[in-house]
Amino acid sequence: PYAVLAFPLATATLPRLAERAAQDDRAGFAHLSAVTTRSVLVVAAVAAWTFLSVPVWRAAAIIRVEEQGGSDIPVLDVLSGLQQGSEIETELRIVRTRPILEEVADDLDLNFVVESPRGSVRRLLFAAHDFGRDTPEMTFHLKRLGAGRWEVASTGEWEGRVRAAFAPGEKVALPGGSFILADLEGAAPVEGFEFPDEIHVRTL
Repeated sequence: PYAVLAFPLATATLPRLAERAAQDDRAGFAHLSAVTTRSVLVVAAVAAWTFLSVPVWRAAAIIRVEEQGGSDIPVLDVLSGLQQGSEIETELRIVRTRPILEEVADDLDLNFVVESPRGSVRRLLFAAHDFGRDTPEMTFHLKRLGAGRWEVASTGEWEGRVRAAFAPGEKVALPGGSFILADLEGAAPVEGFEFPDEIHVRTL
C-alpha cells in the first residue's frame, strides 16, 4: 500500500522538474530532485520495515491453583454465602483484577470475609454488612462479653486501633464500612447451627 503513496509523490514532481529544466534553473532542479528522492526513500524504508519486522505478541494470564475438595454449589453461591478461608480470598483477588467485575464484588459485598469459625455461613452471623472496594485490608476479632454484649477489636498490624463494645442488632462502623451482628435472641433456632462466642473476620 505504501507504493500508492510513493508513485504519485514521484510523478507529481515531474512537471515541476521539466519546468526547472526548461528554464535552465539547475539549482532549483537539483533542490527539487533531492527533496523528491528523500521523500520516496523515506516512504520505501517505512514500507520495508513494516513488512520485514517481526511482530511481538504479548499476553497476560492469572493462574488459580485449585485446593483439594470442593462443593457442588455454584461459585457465586459460595462467594456470597460461605465467605470462608483462603479459597474465597483467592476468588476475590482474581475478581478484583478485572475492573468490570469489581462491581460484582461490590454488589455481593465480597470484601468482608469470615475466617473463623471455619465453615460458618456469613448470612447467619451478620444481619447486614457494607464494605466497598476502597476498604483497607484489616483483621478483626469479635468476642462475646456477656448476655447481649460483644466487643470488636482490630488485630495484626492494626491491633489496638479499633476497639468498641456493641450489642447484636446495632450498626458497628469500621474503616471502610460497617456491619450488624445478627441478633438471634428469641429467634427460631437454625438446625445444626450454634452461634459462636468468638468470630474472626477480614476486610479486603
